[in-house]
Amino acid sequence: MPVSNKPTLAQLIEAFREWVPTVRVRFNEWFEACREEPILLWHTPVIRYATYVAGAGVAALILSFVINLFAPGGPEPVPRARTADFHVICTSCRNEFVINEKFSFDDFPVRCPKCGQETGQHALKCNSPRCHGRWVVPRVDGEWYRCPVCNATLARRE
Repeated sequence: MPVSNKPTLAQLIEAFREWVPTVRVRFNEWFEACREEPILLWHTPVIRYATYVAGAGVAALILSFVINLFAPGGPEPVPRARTADFHVICTSCRNEFVINEKFSFDDFPVRCPKCGQETGQHALKCNSPRCHGRWVVPRVDGEWYRCPVCNATLARRE
């Protein structure tokens, strides 16, 4: 049976304990060598790569600043809508028309511009195969609005 060459945790901890006292000595030797020959500082991989990363970060910051300096601003904010279009059908003359009122408008029936009577009811669009997108005055069936022509469900009642 072959013997495993992988070190155990105890061996790794022991190797680390042996290495720790040499760190200060090796650092001092490296520092003295760099004082005598400054080019050795650049030949140290950690310092060289850290310089590359820092330079790339500074270049990215400068580039983003320049791009934001010359980039055009966004569009002007559009004011929020305060009104909505309501489709209305007159129940007496079957005239279809649109009124523009506040979102919370629910004062139906409204006056019909064609016959002048207050019989205009809120209409919903029925997209069933039978109605083909016809505007209808829905009937209330519990918590649902239903089409009076084909009995299709139009919307949930609020």
